[in-house]
Amino acid sequence: MDARLPVGARGPPTVTTLVGSGTKGLSNGPAATAALNGPLGVATLPDGTVVFTEQGNHRLCRYDPATGNVTTLAGTGAAGFHDGPGGTAQCNHPRSLAVDGNGNVLVAEWSNHRIRCFDTTTNNVSTLAGTGTTGFQDGPAGTAQFNNPSGLAIDGDGNVLVADVGNHRIRCLDRTSNNVATLTGTGTAGF
Repeated sequence: MDARLPVGARGPPTVTTLVGSGTKGLSNGPAATAALNGPLGVATLPDGTVVFTEQGNHRLCRYDPATGNVTTLAGTGAAGFHDGPGGTAQCNHPRSLAVDGNGNVLVAEWSNHRIRCFDTTTNNVSTLAGTGTTGFQDGPAGTAQFNNPSGLAIDGDGNVLVADVGNHRIRCLDRTSNNVATLTGTGTAGF
């Protein structure tokens, strides 16, 4: 016997706002009054906090349900590039994100053409792959080139899968060999 309830018996789904006042801006503090600008990627850390990218404010943020507050993890609010401590690190249109097996936040940066990592233990930002120059190049992560990377996922082996939009390819950053390879796509738009 099927014990599941019919869809109508469950009631309608409820949508609630976790973060954001609905006003475009840049702020930290209470989630209900936080002004955001272009949130895109969202994920949950192992401790239950929510991380998200804000493309318009060039930053990576955290929402802590225990305190109800939003804080900036990385990014100054201005477009740029700088690796280092989260408070001084700069981002340029961060898009999607994924959380790896160590709880680190990996970010696809559209306008910096890089894959970045926010280490949740040290609060430090580093570049995992990409030179920052628009282009296409497979090979060692430090010399690999991307063209507006947008989507990210982590596979079962901890490798980073990248939707490389401008190159019309799906790429893979092997975290063991630190090498970038194309999984699929010819580099030409088509079907």
